[in-house]
Amino acid sequence: MSTFVDTTLSEDNSVNTSCVFTKIHSVSYVDGTEAEAFHLFGSGSGVVIPKKSYSYDSVSGTIVFSDESALKSGRVFRIRGEYENPPVIILNGNVSGEPLVMVGGKKLVSGVGFDYDPETLRLSFRDKLDIDSDSFVVCWFSELREHVFGNKRSMFAKEYDEEFARWCESKQN
Repeated sequence: MSTFVDTTLSEDNSVNTSCVFTKIHSVSYVDGTEAEAFHLFGSGSGVVIPKKSYSYDSVSGTIVFSDESALKSGRVFRIRGEYENPPVIILNGNVSGEPLVMVGGKKLVSGVGFDYDPETLRLSFRDKLDIDSDSFVVCWFSELREHVFGNKRSMFAKEYDEEFARWCESKQN
């Protein structure tokens, strides 16, 4: 299945795809705020990076550039490609604790709805999921901030917000 991921530079100054791609079709970027970037990407603009200028490490989920001038703060990258299904998500940053995973407004249980390996930071869904059409959220904490990867969160905003609040409260205890 094919999708895209919009992302910025990670805490370690790398570009992570978050989901494992089996094939990368294109990598492009825009400069400016994320809101401006999404608007610009929506209109089809952006700088396409030649395929010979980057490689993709599917183990770490990282785009590696041969020319590091692409790694500029404030830049938003769009990675288009085909992903594994059931999807595999790579959590980035210095992850603290178990992630929160929800699909269709319901919390999934580790070992039942997904598997998580804290050594590799890979989260594997057990069932197929259409990253573009289905409503899902994966949340995790790193040393510096909270991370959220997902789509169509507004479809189950109340359920996600309530479960997220409970999850955050459990992290503080």
